[in-house]
Amino acid sequence: MPMNGAFFMIDLDRFKQINETAEILKFVFCEDDIIGRMGGNEFCVFYTGRNRDEILEAKAAKICEEARKILPVREGKAGTSESIGIAKGYGNEEFSELYRRADRALYVQKFQYGKDGYTIYEQLDEENE
Repeated sequence: MPMNGAFFMIDLDRFKQINETAEILKFVFCEDDIIGRMGGNEFCVFYTGRNRDEILEAKAAKICEEARKILPVREGKAGTSESIGIAKGYGNEEFSELYRRADRALYVQKFQYGKDGYTIYEQLDEENE
């Protein structure tokens, strides 16, 4: 089934409060969006709104901001680290392709750019793809 919107893969390290994570995602996204837990500290969201970079970046930044409010920095150590991979949907690809791209963006964010941030797959250069 073709998908518009965007797919977020979210990994909140050192964040065991599953219910609090769900509340953050409900706060950032709307009821038309689909929120799911993938396991452990990993969540996903299918965002049904416009997939413009500035909107997606604002959503990702808000997730990070809200997570840090719950587990703030203590004694120089981060309470959480948030890594988010985002893939845009254009209505002409299958969900499996959206998932693959979001997963790749999450991997690049965590292991090449460092935790505590987000990456939109479509902004990756060929070297990172």
